[in-house]
Amino acid sequence: GPRVGVDAGFPRAELQLRPLVAADADEDAGAAVEQVVGGAAGVIALYAVGIALAMGAARVVFCASHAVQREYAAALGAEVTAELAPDHGRFDVVVDACSDAAMLPATLRAAAPEAIVTSVSYYERDLVLSQRDLYFKGITYRTGRPNVRTAMEPVLALCHSGAFKPQAVPQSVFVFDDAIEAWMSQE
Repeated sequence: GPRVGVDAGFPRAELQLRPLVAADADEDAGAAVEQVVGGAAGVIALYAVGIALAMGAARVVFCASHAVQREYAAALGAEVTAELAPDHGRFDVVVDACSDAAMLPATLRAAAPEAIVTSVSYYERDLVLSQRDLYFKGITYRTGRPNVRTAMEPVLALCHSGAFKPQAVPQSVFVFDDAIEAWMSQE
């Protein structure tokens, strides 16, 4: 399944959106604009690609096993890969959108020191996180239902300015009677 993803503003805009904008980043602006993106929570990860690029990220890496998701991410402007390798670098903002506990160690390895790792995935079972990796790298790991209100204004401003076009993210609309079949046919 898909591996990792970038969060572009959830759950707290001031901590998650700010690193995406080079002009507003701290003294280490070069590192602040590299992002990793991908995931089984496909549409969320794809929105994150578009938002990160709209905010000026110099590089967005989208890692997913599904070729269709990689094609969508590439069309949005991301660098795509089926497997995240060390030569892709380390990233300040990482979103886990894969829902695969076996991929979590690779997600944490992709995080730079002091990175913000946000999980937009729901795991059926309890996770085992390497406290050592989190501690020694100073990683902030966030999960849970986001308070999207804190990030809404900056994202709406990106949409209003035309910098981010949410309609560029592939969508499907189904009638209610087809909901079960549509849900079951997801990749």
